[in-house]
Amino acid sequence: TVAALIHLIPVTGVLGESSLAQLYGVRLHDRNLLILMQHRAVMFGLVGLLLIAAALIPAYRPLAYFTGLVSVTSFLILAWSAGDYNYSIGRVVGADLL
Repeated sequence: TVAALIHLIPVTGVLGESSLAQLYGVRLHDRNLLILMQHRAVMFGLVGLLLIAAALIPAYRPLAYFTGLVSVTSFLILAWSAGDYNYSIGRVVGADLL
């Protein structure tokens, strides 16, 4: 499904700083922030896998819908409240609105 694919795209961030820079248009010079962002990529992968599983196993759907909704909504609220984000983050906002 579209929501699963949107959540799986950021998994490439696990590969390191250059992948995260491509995804989000930011440079992560702080090693600690890099670790947190890579962990975020893993969490997105788990959400994406849950959404795929829910497409195949109806019993998972309520949990998957809730998890996906919380993931997307929380990001949109954070982005809109912060404002003034870059083009790459704007693409993520657009994808989440989709």
